[in-house]
Amino acid sequence: MRSVKKSALTREDFEQAKKVREHFAGKLVLLQLGGKHITPYRKELLKILSEENSISYMHEHAGMLMSLPRLYLEDMFLTELKENYDNTSWRMTEVHNEKVERTLTYIGNHPKKSFSYGLRRTANDMFTCNWFHDNNDRLYLIETDNDCPYRMFFTKLINKPFRIIGKPIKHHSRDDLRYYQLHDWYFIPKTN
Repeated sequence: MRSVKKSALTREDFEQAKKVREHFAGKLVLLQLGGKHITPYRKELLKILSEENSISYMHEHAGMLMSLPRLYLEDMFLTELKENYDNTSWRMTEVHNEKVERTLTYIGNHPKKSFSYGLRRTANDMFTCNWFHDNNDRLYLIETDNDCPYRMFFTKLINKPFRIIGKPIKHHSRDDLRYYQLHDWYFIPKTN
């Protein structure tokens, strides 16, 4: 008599998977209907998610499907940023690629696994997206490499509002989330 191995997946796992699937399928359809550019990755994902009640997938899709829970949490985090901080259109008076001084306050972070232009990544390609806001509630993103030997020092420094000098570059590439990414930046030491 053969023993049957029980699945380690719970009903909660299936419910969460359904929630994640519905979230991304709905989001991608809305983006398409809104005339937004859909990347090849998202087109393939929509095709996979549109297959009703499919429980088997090609092995090429394993990585994409395995990343969905992490991407779902990232999406929820970015949605909160849109709702709670200034995401209005850029004003003509807002700087772009000019050296400025800002006081930033840490909001939170999420892991990311992909290619980031201009930064050398390690074998696992993991880095952290650290999100901040300024006194006007504009968002700032500082990415940190997970293999950086100074990451614990950086984490400790950002727990309280801090002053920084850098060149903020305007972005809106994350589903129309408007934020600055800092270039050529450094901390301003506190004076007692």
